[in-house]
Amino acid sequence: MMRKLLCMLLSLCLILGSSVMIRAEAPVSLDELMEDIESEAELDKDLSVAPLKWELSADRRCVHITRPTVYGAVHYTVAFNIYREDGTSVSYFYAYEDKVTFTAGTSGVFNVFVVVTDTDTGATDTQNTGWLSMIGPIEPLMVGTAVWEISSDKSTITVNKPTVLGGSGDYKVAYVCYDDQGGFVDALYSEAASVDFTPGYEGKFIVFITVTDNQTGETYAQNTGWNKLGGTDPEPYTPMTVGTLSYEVSADGKSIFIDRPDIAGGSGQAIVAYNLYDDAGNVVLYFYSEEIRVAMTPKATGTFCAFVTVTDIITRENSTQNTGWQALTE
Repeated sequence: MMRKLLCMLLSLCLILGSSVMIRAEAPVSLDELMEDIESEAELDKDLSVAPLKWELSADRRCVHITRPTVYGAVHYTVAFNIYREDGTSVSYFYAYEDKVTFTAGTSGVFNVFVVVTDTDTGATDTQNTGWLSMIGPIEPLMVGTAVWEISSDKSTITVNKPTVLGGSGDYKVAYVCYDDQGGFVDALYSEAASVDFTPGYEGKFIVFITVTDNQTGETYAQNTGWNKLGGTDPEPYTPMTVGTLSYEVSADGKSIFIDRPDIAGGSGQAIVAYNLYDDAGNVVLYFYSEEIRVAMTPKATGTFCAFVTVTDIITRENSTQNTGWQALTE
């Protein structure tokens, strides 16, 4: 009887042992174990961000920021906050691209802050570009018609500084005087309201006036035409004048129609050039025309500005006007 009872208990133990073995989980692989350890180690590290890398474009209109390298965090966000010098927040956004570009909406001094936040621990690390002087969208350079006069003793030509509009506002004005034999008389840069040229001998003289935008590189050139100095009877001369530009956008929004401007004075031999730019500064169309009305039709949708330049081929006087920026569709 006792032997039979012991056999039953032994069988029960074997059965229970077998059940336990059946329920045991398979061992975790070494690779899985190492991954778990590395993840936990990463969570235990302190959050840190590598020094920020950025580049200001050559025209100072935008700054390119490389997404920073992050240490000590598995899950995190990257926020960009742009401030003006007066402390105003201009833009705030999250981004995960390898490179983020900020373009200034207006000219000013800006600082881009990049904030990395560990979403598991709440820890943050901040980097910034420092203060950057940037340039916003710029209207085309526009220069008023040159004005000059001859002194009563016929010895000097006085040229007034032209009115300058648009552009970056940072410009210089150059004046160069020649005689009609191709001889150089004088040249200078000046911010004065007017400049004088006194050649000291009799002849015909011309002064070229060139305005250059130091930031955008745009230039605008014109001249006084030929003027007799040094004699008692200077030859009468009527400077070339150009009427106000007239234009309209077509009803379908695809073209700018431009009327040939009225031209008076000068030698009477003038040519008219038409130049169409897109808002990236690219030349889209360029041609000369004697037509009363021309159409400028780009083959793309965008914002465009047409420049009309009248040039006297004898006196080399010129005048440029533009339509301003117009939105056109393809």
